[in-house]
Amino acid sequence: MEDWQAQQAQEELDLFERLRTSLLDGTVTLLPDLQVLGCKDSPLYNVWDQLAPLLVMMSLAMLVLLFGGLVAGLVAMAAATLIQVFMVPFWVRWCLSQRMLKIMLLNIDHWMHVWSLGGVCLTTRSAIEPPCFAPRGDWRKFTRRVLTAQMMGRNGHDAPE
Repeated sequence: MEDWQAQQAQEELDLFERLRTSLLDGTVTLLPDLQVLGCKDSPLYNVWDQLAPLLVMMSLAMLVLLFGGLVAGLVAMAAATLIQVFMVPFWVRWCLSQRMLKIMLLNIDHWMHVWSLGGVCLTTRSAIEPPCFAPRGDWRKFTRRVLTAQMMGRNGHDAPE
């Protein structure tokens, strides 16, 4: 029984290393869900991702108001508001994605913990393979399918033309 458990643990570790390599070379992508991982209960949450851009933009708008006059200050505040509404969510998603990738690829324990929280999606560049959503999706099966398709493509068998 212990041999089987050790073999399963080793296979899981090998799959994690292969998936890690695929994530680092860009053939597989890891996408965050802001609704799940961007909330205060998430270990990946950082309040400064959302607060820092707002503080910087409003401070700059106040400086423009003080030194440039009322009209320039109002224009600067309107621009800061538009940036906050339309651009900052992309910034937050990028920061969360980078932090998630860094933490999840440290080791398999971190990977399993964040995967169990949900809010993670594994995808490939090709639209052939359906995405794998945490925590219900099985990242092991996804990794086996993706890596098998990659190896078949590299060996020349069933390669896309």
